[in-house]
Amino acid sequence: ELEQTLTSEIGLISAIGQHLISMKGKRIRPTLVLLAAAVGKPDPAKAIKVALAVELIHTATLLHDDSIDRSHLRRGLPTVNRLWNDQVSVIMGDYLFCKAFLILHEAGLHEVGAVLSAGSDSMTYGEMFQMDLRRRYDICEATYLEMVRRKTASLFASACEAGAIVGGLGELETAALRRYGEGVGVAFQIVDDILDIVGDVAVIGKPVGNDLRDGRIT
Repeated sequence: ELEQTLTSEIGLISAIGQHLISMKGKRIRPTLVLLAAAVGKPDPAKAIKVALAVELIHTATLLHDDSIDRSHLRRGLPTVNRLWNDQVSVIMGDYLFCKAFLILHEAGLHEVGAVLSAGSDSMTYGEMFQMDLRRRYDICEATYLEMVRRKTASLFASACEAGAIVGGLGELETAALRRYGEGVGVAFQIVDDILDIVGDVAVIGKPVGNDLRDGRIT
């Protein structure tokens, strides 16, 4: 499904799509969708569509982040902005983000679309929150955690909630899975922040020290 979505009559889209597939990320977020759905009794085709949409949203944010951060390496390979340019990277990110919601709409997954829309809204709010905190060294841990819940954990939480919905789970199970996703997302970001200080480029596949250079609070 991912390969098909990233293939287009426009050669540039297909070329970037093949490069993105070759980068082979962990794909934790779509995995969470499928695992949460499997707790219930999902329609496999619909569950895969939701997982695909979540991965496209996440990939769109990576393309934007790499251009914003001027990063030239991700998952051990050159970034899209390095191979092409920032303009191509940003527009491709926009394309993937829009494609994700079109896929959900065409599949009739409107409730899931609302969940992922809210998650995306929270995610972009968190990014702006982080920028607003840049080079402010007087903030407390609670403020940092709120920023992390917004910018990173919101998509993890939404992925679990969306999976629960497509799995036909009840309100209590859905809420519990959403809380679980948020917890995983917060932990994921804390680890990522630590790796930006002590990580090895050869192991983690991306530059280190970006947070310190950019004045991001971790």
